[in-house]
Amino acid sequence: MVDSSWQWIRHRFELFGMSCDILAGGRVAAMVDEQTPHVGYLAQHHPPLMLTVTYGPDATMDEMLQQALSYEAIEVSVVQERHPTRFCGSAGERATVRVVPVPPVTGHRMGENGILEPMLSGPDEPILETIVTTVHRETPLAATFQRPEADAETYEPLETRFFNSFRCLGQEVNR
Repeated sequence: MVDSSWQWIRHRFELFGMSCDILAGGRVAAMVDEQTPHVGYLAQHHPPLMLTVTYGPDATMDEMLQQALSYEAIEVSVVQERHPTRFCGSAGERATVRVVPVPPVTGHRMGENGILEPMLSGPDEPILETIVTTVHRETPLAATFQRPEADAETYEPLETRFFNSFRCLGQEVNR
């Protein structure tokens, strides 16, 4: 059972006219540049989950699947073939990939209390990554949700919340 204390916050991609919910408190990396309003990226690691949002020419289902299938891993396979779905109010595609990762390397990071803590370089158990794509403002848009395979059903409500939270405003093209 997923802890009901998971909190969500709204993240807005103002230049792209899109918003979605991400988990409160996780580490977030983002690349959004007003010089390139139709290319952007957000990744959030909130152990054991990883959420990403990508938009730009490489955010198509073909590209996302190719990227996932090229992960450095013991095994990568498509467990749910691509199929039609609705995403961000438009027609889209959805697929799920299973990844059996290579054993991660253990490194260290500075903890909140100033003490070095061990940190794995990646997951140490099989994961499922669901990929959902569409087109917004004539630009490919993709989102992914990674979760441990062993607890996949446990995290389904969070996955559903993430994908259903996307809002795309207008289809007009910014010039």
